[in-house]
Amino acid sequence: IMPHTKGEIVIINDADWKLVATKEDFEEILAIFDDPKVGGIAESQAMEMVTDLNKNKSIWFHTVAQATQIWLDYMIKTQTKNNKVTDMRFPFLVNIFRKELFRENETLADDFERPYNILEQGYTICTLSKYHFHREAIYNNITFKDMYKIRMRTAKARKQLRQRNQLNATLLNFYLPLQVYFVGRWITLHDWRAKIGIPVWFMLLYLSFVKNWITKDISTTKEWQLRAQRQ
Repeated sequence: IMPHTKGEIVIINDADWKLVATKEDFEEILAIFDDPKVGGIAESQAMEMVTDLNKNKSIWFHTVAQATQIWLDYMIKTQTKNNKVTDMRFPFLVNIFRKELFRENETLADDFERPYNILEQGYTICTLSKYHFHREAIYNNITFKDMYKIRMRTAKARKQLRQRNQLNATLLNFYLPLQVYFVGRWITLHDWRAKIGIPVWFMLLYLSFVKNWITKDISTTKEWQLRAQRQ
């Protein structure tokens, strides 16, 4: 549908998200794009966190909500300055961007791939306060199987980005400091469901690394290999 859109700024909203925004929120977003160098806006809040967690009894919903928010907070703390991305070792989630910068996605994670496309075209990425422009999850339950599939899908997308020579995250510059940050936040968590689930979330993360390391990715294309050679 992208060729049929008429506006200059695109906001992607998935089928399982509910957009919770005011006129002032949209005006704030448009004002950011007044800077001609800004190409996109990164997500800063987990959509599960916008829901009322006190009424939700799903342990894995709480886990995904809290873990995603901790990850986003870490990304903003370590890879941005003055609300702008300065050192993208691991991709932000970008679903608000200039239409002219759109490129067909080639991996399983279009919102991971999009910031690279924006930066490669000479534009910058900003972050928006997590107190504005909420996306709320319309589901209220996540099963262990769901969480497992999320982690494996993300791992495959991460591997695809690495094959394209785009992912700069390493154990020392990203994953190890991230784990230290997670432990610190986990200790202070009052959400007992997430406190139980986050260690499982991390075990699945490491399992996804191992699984993708020993599994040949049949989706790798010659186009990606040629792009890597050109770079």
